[in-house]
Amino acid sequence: MSYFLITSKNSLPAQFREGIDVTDKKAIAEKLIVESFLTRLNFLEAVESYSSVDINHFFRVVEDYTVTTMAFVNTEEDANKLVNLFITTRNKNANQIGRSWAHPEDPDQYVITAVSDEEWLTLLVELYEKHVTVDVDNLQFY
Repeated sequence: MSYFLITSKNSLPAQFREGIDVTDKKAIAEKLIVESFLTRLNFLEAVESYSSVDINHFFRVVEDYTVTTMAFVNTEEDANKLVNLFITTRNKNANQIGRSWAHPEDPDQYVITAVSDEEWLTLLVELYEKHVTVDVDNLQFY
């Protein structure tokens, strides 16, 4: 069996970095979530739409001020569906009243990679060690 890995990278814009130490990975991830979704309703709607796809594993890795999200799914159809949901959510959120910034346009924003069983197991071990959790209750939306 093979899996499909969806990878996305987003950097926390410079104007939101003040007061967040580059080593505080959790704070960086939480701030990027808040600034990306703006409202708790936007965030909850996105989580609900993503739940329509059977995601085996989800990881968040933070390096410097860049957050890389990775999701494993079983089929290429699910991978494409998830990417389409990411794009739809991103476009919706980019047009929110009060938004002062947008994620930079990047044609390679979302990468889908086929992964063998052996690669999958190796990646799982590596990513579990690097995964940054966020506390949804700590997210201070506008």
